[in-house]
Amino acid sequence: MSGYGSLPVSDAAPSAFLDPTVEEPLEQKPNTRKVYLAALVATSAGLAIAGVHSQGAARSTSDQWPATVSSMNNVRGAPVTLDSVDSDDLAIGVYNTYTETYGAVGTDYPWNDGSIVEPYREHYFELTGDLVDECNTMVTTWKNSDYYGQACTAKWSLFSEDWGTELEQFVGLPATAQTTFESATTYRVKVGLYISSDAGSVDGATLLGDEVKTSLYSRYVRREVRKYTDDDRDSLIATMRLLYDLDDSTGQAKYGKHYRSMQYFVSKHTDLAGDETCDHLHEGLGFLTNHVAISMEFENALRVVDNTLSLPYWDYTIDGNNAQQAAENNGADEEKAWRSSVVFTDEWFGTSSPGNDLNTATMLTGPWANTPVMTLTDYDDDSTSHVSNSYGYLRAPWNTNNNPYVARFNKTFEYETDVMPSCTDYYDMLGYDTWLDFGMNIANGAHGPVHGMLGGAWKANFSGWQAAEEAMGSDSAKNLVYLSVASYPQFWRDGIISCPDSCSEDTALEDCQCTCAGLTDDDTMTTNGDSSGSEATTSPSTTELLQRSGVFERIARHDVKGELLERRQNELTGEVSFSWIGVEELEQESMNTWFFKMVCDVAQTGDMLGSSSPVDPIFWSVHPTVDRLWQWKRLSTDCMYNYSWPSGTSIYGTCSGHDEKDMLPYAGLNPSASNSLLDNKGLYDLLDPTTSDSPYVYDNFEWAHCLQEGSDVRNFCTGS
Repeated sequence: MSGYGSLPVSDAAPSAFLDPTVEEPLEQKPNTRKVYLAALVATSAGLAIAGVHSQGAARSTSDQWPATVSSMNNVRGAPVTLDSVDSDDLAIGVYNTYTETYGAVGTDYPWNDGSIVEPYREHYFELTGDLVDECNTMVTTWKNSDYYGQACTAKWSLFSEDWGTELEQFVGLPATAQTTFESATTYRVKVGLYISSDAGSVDGATLLGDEVKTSLYSRYVRREVRKYTDDDRDSLIATMRLLYDLDDSTGQAKYGKHYRSMQYFVSKHTDLAGDETCDHLHEGLGFLTNHVAISMEFENALRVVDNTLSLPYWDYTIDGNNAQQAAENNGADEEKAWRSSVVFTDEWFGTSSPGNDLNTATMLTGPWANTPVMTLTDYDDDSTSHVSNSYGYLRAPWNTNNNPYVARFNKTFEYETDVMPSCTDYYDMLGYDTWLDFGMNIANGAHGPVHGMLGGAWKANFSGWQAAEEAMGSDSAKNLVYLSVASYPQFWRDGIISCPDSCSEDTALEDCQCTCAGLTDDDTMTTNGDSSGSEATTSPSTTELLQRSGVFERIARHDVKGELLERRQNELTGEVSFSWIGVEELEQESMNTWFFKMVCDVAQTGDMLGSSSPVDPIFWSVHPTVDRLWQWKRLSTDCMYNYSWPSGTSIYGTCSGHDEKDMLPYAGLNPSASNSLLDNKGLYDLLDPTTSDSPYVYDNFEWAHCLQEGSDVRNFCTGS
């Protein structure tokens, strides 16, 4: 049956995404799949959501659906004439396999007064309701009716957003029409129900009641990984893997000039996060906007290959809750239970703890087996302008990991990495009532621990943890170990840590290490990364170095629960000082010494724990998770949320990428002006979920599993 999408869209139809550097639309590869969406019930008061199945009868009301017209399933027993028909309960059904299972998408967006459809997926429509039932009764059952033997038919018309241009038209049975939407924009649809002598025409036919109108918001939908169909999951993973396997020149020859390989994204992130002056992506207010932006750019790259794709989000608190329940109810090891998540299967992103030799701590099975890390030699022009480590891999300069494949490790030195984000972290984040506080803290408990759980750190013959345990106890030593790994970038940028300029491929790892060496006499700090546990030679300047490098400032910012480091500022002089919480005053300097020593014993880290994190495929499902949390904060308009964007929020002071008017180097983010770049404020406004400007939505804002932990994330503001 022909239908919407079978006819060409006119020149007035909205165009596809454009790359900001060109005027032509992105090349899109067809990939049609049968999908189903939700239904809209037209009432005298407006439109309400209802569920339907493919035969056209209304679905029973459930917790997933708001209440609908109660007479939807009732067929009136008495014969009717045209004088008694009523179109108030006609329903325009738009449906797919996801909403059949999980309910309508995007119902919390205030602008969604119609239905959300998805670009480049085939949609099925039908007209249902009492009026359709009555029409069918008149033409098939009531032999004394003037309309007996005729046909109930519908005229479907698809319009541009302003109703000014009719894009497509179809006349046929009330069910089923179909179409494919060709861009992330807004459409209007109008349907009339007729009794006609010809089911394929409404010429001379009788219109029953009034025509029904509604809005269709075509947006890409981001869903939690567990909700993906097997086919959609496999398409996503295959396309992501292709971006690793095809370099830019090969990919552009096959898919067009807008193709971007994984090398493009890894080098961009590594260059910005591993810059020698400051981190342009982290440790400042630009963290969230930059990572939302690069995720959008990556999503567009996927669509050059398969234009139906959206990024999934991985709600890792579901796995945290499952692990907690397994530990409480079955005595399971909580950390191991967390690592048994479906996201760590071969079908998704591979194991989180390969358990193989540290020299090859990578996935060995599934589509991500031996996923390569890019090197400087991969560039056609033999470029040396990109950030890399001593071995030439696109990794942070302070990470001399020479593993040629994506590396994961489930330990930080000898400690099992077991700090998992929880629903409490979500709840606490949503409690911040300013953009400044929310944006500065979102990288902490609600996000950061995932990188540590998947990255890990190791170093051959490292024994600093043992010496620290003997000196200060296991808990304190473990905290210092975690913090030391996160402090490498600050020490490196301050010049405390130095790394070899280059190491040949056959240079042994123990001969290619970053160390703290050759400090000036003024610093009077002698250290060479020795981890034997012997007493360190130091002076009070150890504390000054920790403060000068920004290490203390970073720890204090990330310590949102006030458990590790206290920041004090003298009201008269403005001087800032720091002290370890729970450590006696006389032991503060000793604690600083041990911490300094640990940082200087620089380790290798997995890719999720460094500037090269986008090379790990699971990276791309992590940042949509915090973006979803941010959207819910902004959608909760009954709660206080004030906007301000002060300058200089980076721990490095002035650092481009973190101020309000700093331009973001990401292409094609705004579908209505896609040939221009955005600054931080422009992206902040584009992604305002209370408006319909964003090209994507999240399927829902539900965290039912968090109720088991006593954290009502959805109702964080009202507490109801």
